[in-house]
Amino acid sequence: MHVLTIGTDTNIFDPSSAVAARVVAQAASWDFSTIIVCSPKGFVPVDLAPNVRAIPTNSSSKLGYGFDALYLGMQEGRKATVISTQDPFEVGLVGVLLSWSLRRPVQVQVHTDFLSPEFFKHSFVNQMRTRIARFVLPRATRVRVVSLRIKQSLEAHYKNLPPVDVLPVFVDIEHIKNTHPTDALRERFSKYTKKVLVVARLEKEKNVQLALDAFAESASEDTCLIVVGEGKEREVLQKSAQERGIIERVFFEGWQDPAPYYHLADLLLVPSVYEGYGLVIAEAHAVNVPVLSTDVGIARESGAMISSPEKFTGALTDWFAGNLQEGEVRQYPYPTKTEYMQAYTKHLEDCLGK
Repeated sequence: MHVLTIGTDTNIFDPSSAVAARVVAQAASWDFSTIIVCSPKGFVPVDLAPNVRAIPTNSSSKLGYGFDALYLGMQEGRKATVISTQDPFEVGLVGVLLSWSLRRPVQVQVHTDFLSPEFFKHSFVNQMRTRIARFVLPRATRVRVVSLRIKQSLEAHYKNLPPVDVLPVFVDIEHIKNTHPTDALRERFSKYTKKVLVVARLEKEKNVQLALDAFAESASEDTCLIVVGEGKEREVLQKSAQERGIIERVFFEGWQDPAPYYHLADLLLVPSVYEGYGLVIAEAHAVNVPVLSTDVGIARESGAMISSPEKFTGALTDWFAGNLQEGEVRQYPYPTKTEYMQAYTKHLEDCLGK
């Protein structure tokens, strides 16, 4: 099996990155994997393994991404047996056009709950992407979604879909379980009886302000809030913590491996406006840390405690008081990387009718 993937993650050109390691592991049982990445100028093709090659579009502007990916796809796709696209939007459209031209099956992946009203309202670009997806998805050979929630949402909105398979985002359960905090990290937070954790990009859609507000209203002096993540909202959040008089108990750790922090945490907060999957929920549950979340991504199906944004503060207050019933924590279904990669390969083989 030769898989041609159209994607957008330029981190793949760093051979030491997590995304590069993941695509190499995925392709271990394939004949070859070619990944075309929509990128600005400045990248060079890289062979990540003997059977894995990543090729940048090196486009002059974002407007040229699709055209350049289509041109490269026509060249590289003649050797492919199946085409995969990492979203149902711009690269999904490229994948469908390549499928028609090369007469190859196309797998379209959906990682984001793009039918959420909040996704649509977020930007004009998101509104256009929702419309593109409406064209792309019915024309796919098979659709991979990362959560049951997205599958149900798609099936409720579209009547002419191809088969839709739920295959979650890869979660390195072994890494989470085996990466413990250092003695120095434990010591930093040792004086707090309860440690509440947020792991998120500090962007508006992650709504970390809601977690900060809920903590300020409900947490006692012997508790802390640890925020692992980076983004445009960091300064705003730090200023808010200062104004609310909790800055001494809120720790902005920046972006780093969150695994050690899960072992420290008593509770993970997921206040997002929308999620495609909710990787951090699966990661926290891997070490049996309870999760309080808005109703997004896999929160409900994974057994997290669910709250609306309006009642989030009250729910956190109840949890501190021991009055909030915890959900039934459901573990990630693929405990090893090998099992996950086998499931992913089986999904692609289903596109070929195997």
